[in-house]
Amino acid sequence: MTLYQPLRVCNRCLVEQPIEEFNIWRDGIRHPTCRTCVTDLRLQRKFDITLSQYEEMLAEQDGVCAICHGEEPYPEDRRLPVDHDHDSGEVRGLLCYSCNTKLAWFEKYQKDITSYTTKEE
Repeated sequence: MTLYQPLRVCNRCLVEQPIEEFNIWRDGIRHPTCRTCVTDLRLQRKFDITLSQYEEMLAEQDGVCAICHGEEPYPEDRRLPVDHDHDSGEVRGLLCYSCNTKLAWFEKYQKDITSYTTKEE
């Protein structure tokens, strides 16, 4: 006996996929776009890169953070955040959450840190 698995066609890629590949909105209705396409759209809108480009960067970094190289624990089921220059928008690489937040903090206070560590007594 074969169990019925509900399928749905993504409104973007037009591929029929298991219903689990579509997120559920707050009102309980399934999103019309599959998770892969939603991720691709978000990357394009926020960072002007495609999911394919993200995956290429991830492969170039051997699937780990560009700074700590996987030393910081990171859940395997989560994507590495995209690091970008907040002034120019240029994408620099993929970092774990820990390194991404530390880098943002350092960039914010870099002048103060430099001033403090180089002051003469």
